Amino acid sequence: QPRLSPFMRASCKLLEAWKRISPAVHYTPLPFSLFVLFIDRMLELGMVECALLTWTAYHCLLRPGEALAVLVGDVVLPTLDEILQGVPGMIQIRFSKKGVATRLAHFGADVLKPRQIVLWDKVLMILLWAYVQGRDEDERVFDTIDLASWRRVLKQLGEYFWVPHVQMVLRRLRPGGACYLHLSHRWALPDLVIRGGWARFEATHPYLQTGLYASIAVHLLPDLEERSR
Repeated sequence: QPRLSPFMRASCKLLEAWKRISPAVHYTPLPFSLFVLFIDRMLELGMVECALLTWTAYHCLLRPGEALAVLVGDVVLPTLDEILQGVPGMIQIRFSKKGVATRLAHFGADVLKPRQIVLWDKVLMILLWAYVQGRDEDERVFDTIDLASWRRVLKQLGEYFWVPHVQMVLRRLRPGGACYLHLSHRWALPDLVIRGGWARFEATHPYLQTGLYASIAVHLLPDLEERSR
């Protein structure tokens, strides 16, 4: 294939700028109210590990591969008394294969250090604390569930709650968590980029816009301040 970049430099720059604003693959964020229904249903059915896995991915803005790869030693939690008092925990995340490739392409090898994400959801921390007690540090936290079964559960829940206009796939969890933090807790975009491990600042804009539309589509729009809109 001919290399046209030297001869079409201006056009290539415009194309690259457009790709940053509008990614080629875009995943509709999962609205928080639907996420709560999913977690409640999984716990009701006794699918505790799947519920914790989904909850962790949503709360920490993780890619599916990153959530499945979390080790027991990566989860650092305070005591139960400290959790109830509001002391946060921490989870260390290693980049998935796609995350590694993306960041290498944009920033180089210096950015591949595992990122540390703060946990502040008390209920999630208590459940994780009980779930990892007495287990080996090199063991995966969610070791009895694989990617295929996780996808199947999420699809079944989408059919159960009859939300065909919001296709339920695992890639909806990460942007869904970002939209929840931004719309409900007023998190700034730079904080979301760092927490979610996005390679480009511009990549979060389409997610937040689509998340707002998804909330409207399922009639679950939260009360927003004017600056959040």
